[in-house]
Amino acid sequence: WYINGTEVDSKTDYRYSFIDGDLIITNASEITDNGKYQCQVENSYGIILSREVLLQFACEYSSKSLLQGM
Repeated sequence: WYINGTEVDSKTDYRYSFIDGDLIITNASEITDNGKYQCQVENSYGIILSREVLLQFACEYSSKSLLQGM
């Protein structure tokens, strides 16, 4: 797995783990985990890199909290 072109290192960052080829992010952070993700697989036939998928975070605001900020 790659995040913004950099290989995910689950050995140095405990938040990342792999289960059956899926990337699992524990305690995802908007600052460090927002970005483009790609999966690379390799077998005896070759190597393929998936298309990029963009992970973005959004906040949900109630109308009450928006009015209080005005």
